[in-house]
Amino acid sequence: MRRPIALAVSVVAGSLAPAAAAQTPTLAPLKPCYVTAGLAAEAREPVNINAQGLTRNGTATVAIDGTMLADQAQVDPMGGLVGSLPAPFQARGQRPFTLSIMDNSNPALAVSAQALVTALDVTVRPANARPSRRVRFRGRGFTGGPAVYAHYLREGGARKTVQLASAGGPCGTFDVRRRQLPVKRPHTGRWMVQIDQDRVWRETPGSVSVQLAIDVTRAPGIGSG
Repeated sequence: MRRPIALAVSVVAGSLAPAAAAQTPTLAPLKPCYVTAGLAAEAREPVNINAQGLTRNGTATVAIDGTMLADQAQVDPMGGLVGSLPAPFQARGQRPFTLSIMDNSNPALAVSAQALVTALDVTVRPANARPSRRVRFRGRGFTGGPAVYAHYLREGGARKTVQLASAGGPCGTFDVRRRQLPVKRPHTGRWMVQIDQDRVWRETPGSVSVQLAIDVTRAPGIGSG
């Protein structure tokens, strides 16, 4: 999830003379849900900003949930503020957040929008089970479409790929029961399952992904993941 994170302003050619801003600023709708996979900015999905109707050539304050992220964001000659910043970090589950923009020259020109943020996560229960046993897979953060795939890997290569679930809701959640390791007579040792939204396994997937370990032992055919 490496995306631009700096608040970048696109400047439109025009008169540089200050002019009155529109009476009612607007903010383009946000996505229903944004995904975070860690504290680092590059692990958080960018929130794209497109606000219009601010004081031309002025500055604005950008905040999320009341926390100021930029206090001198440059407004372009047409009264627009366009850029992006990382979604707020979410350790687990999901919650709403509010993006707000306030014109520094005229604080009455303010606009806000709300969306959800979710942690990228997959859990398997029970943690210890026979490879053939059906276990419960629960996940969230798979917002790239309904199909979620599980790629079962051993010794650096994919041995089998199945469609694990169909994600639903604004934050791409699923809750299904599937065989822990859908491979006949799996070799003992460590397997990995990579869960993503790519139909074909890629070492570097084009979607969000989570990897979990499955250790297959001989006694008596118990696997732990």
